Amino acid sequence: MRARLLTAILLLGCGKDDPVTAPPASTYVPPPAVAIVETGITRDLFLVPGVHPGPNPTLGVETPKERDFVRVVRYRLEKSTPARAIVVMMPGFLGGAGSFDGVARALVRRGLADPAAVVEVWAIDRRANLLEDTHGSDVAEVKKDPGLARRYYYDGEAVEGKTFAGFLDQSDLGYVSEWGLPVTLGDLRNVIARVPAAERKQRVVLLGHSLGGTIVESYAAWDFEGQRGVDDLAGLVLVDGVSGNELDPVSSFSEKDYLEGSATGTGSPFSAPGLNVIRKVQPYVALPFFGVKGLEHAERLAMAARFSPTAPRIPDDDVTASLALILGLKSSTVPKTTSRGAFGLAFDDASSTITIGAVSCGKAVGGPLASYKSLLGGTLLQPSDPSATYDWEDGELTALSDLADAWFSGPGLNFGEWYFPARLSLDASLAGSLVMEPGDFREKYGMRMKHGAALDLPVLAMAAALTADADGSGTAKSYDKLRAMLGDKPVGEGRALAGVPRTDPRAWQLIVRPKFTHIDPLVARDLGEGKAWYDALAGFVKSATKDGGVVVP
Repeated sequence: MRARLLTAILLLGCGKDDPVTAPPASTYVPPPAVAIVETGITRDLFLVPGVHPGPNPTLGVETPKERDFVRVVRYRLEKSTPARAIVVMMPGFLGGAGSFDGVARALVRRGLADPAAVVEVWAIDRRANLLEDTHGSDVAEVKKDPGLARRYYYDGEAVEGKTFAGFLDQSDLGYVSEWGLPVTLGDLRNVIARVPAAERKQRVVLLGHSLGGTIVESYAAWDFEGQRGVDDLAGLVLVDGVSGNELDPVSSFSEKDYLEGSATGTGSPFSAPGLNVIRKVQPYVALPFFGVKGLEHAERLAMAARFSPTAPRIPDDDVTASLALILGLKSSTVPKTTSRGAFGLAFDDASSTITIGAVSCGKAVGGPLASYKSLLGGTLLQPSDPSATYDWEDGELTALSDLADAWFSGPGLNFGEWYFPARLSLDASLAGSLVMEPGDFREKYGMRMKHGAALDLPVLAMAAALTADADGSGTAKSYDKLRAMLGDKPVGEGRALAGVPRTDPRAWQLIVRPKFTHIDPLVARDLGEGKAWYDALAGFVKSATKDGGVVVP
């Protein structure tokens, strides 16, 4: 802004004949679509055409054809090598492909040392992620200046030739009401279809995190015009997410609740809008209290923590307000912090109000912490000395720098999903039984999960903070119904483990990590408990797929 003012003054001072020096041409180059993210590992992006949803019948608006795409973030060895497995990863509620950065690298990394364990990871950015205008963040990433993002998104400043049109309102996205489970699974099937049909049953491992667990279960149980989703898959991985309603009768699901909505708990600030409300006024769900802007604030905070970790935190009032809300403070009482101190306090499980996004990443240093009752219940810590400057010390499971990278690194990529389709979580709850009965009312809403009782593929379930039993016993009853649904069926024909019984851990394995937060399984460091988890995941992928490899262009 100061530079622009100076230029204007100089121009006003120039006479008619005075020479005017043109501003230098911009040297900005967007983040590369293909990048080496660490030694030997490449990340690249590609788009896949999706299915076309029907119109919102309440508002009469239809999805524009240019919105019928899903993005895949592909991690693979830098040196082109046939892959033993293609691990396709589906994020959960409010999640983007960036959330899988750590676990994706860890899986591909193992192929550097073991030629028999070469895998590719395809992390899914659902079609809603493509609604985001990430230009400001991309420029800020390249120039290592979070302030550019602030000026782009909130000050109306043109940044590298573009001006932000504004965050999208509910009224802008009426067609998103139709982006439910059938559309998401149709898009996902188009992604999986890039793998040759003859290879899928022995190469494709489908992994879902959180709500993504229910989505991938549904894919396996889905009937795609007479073809079973399970026949596309070599194995299934559920990371701290599961339906929990497997084989429940249709009487367990209420059409009235589906249409009119229901509260998620007494006194809870979270509610589940029904289809009528979704189609009329609320096609997407934003983070409660923070809204869409809260995710952008997190990305900017992550950049500051990465680019200038020991500098004072960015002085933006909006970020300070979000930080205050997370820490149970007033904006005026948030003490001084370094950039990494602010990011750590915002996301560590000891201090973050947003527990579904928290990690175990160390501790705040430089001042005392006090216990308090958080807005959403539970006891957390908050900085309590207004005269101190708080910094951060890494430790435990996740490195703060790794989490920060996952929040913003890459062209158009981020950890969150700004405009999460409300219909998707609503549909996932309706499909949770993974089976249907004759005359099932759910069929008229596009549900086709007809084959859950016949699932015959290997399954790995990982329970962390969301699905592990709260008593810390190392058990996870959340997966009991899934295990009962699998029953005694051995692994089916045509798979690498054909005939292996369910009593064999290669066919069914439950890993419980009660010390992991909900997010740690995705971004933990590749050592200690994090390494043990990644080794177990890689071992499952290897056992569920056959020797050899496939090359996918």
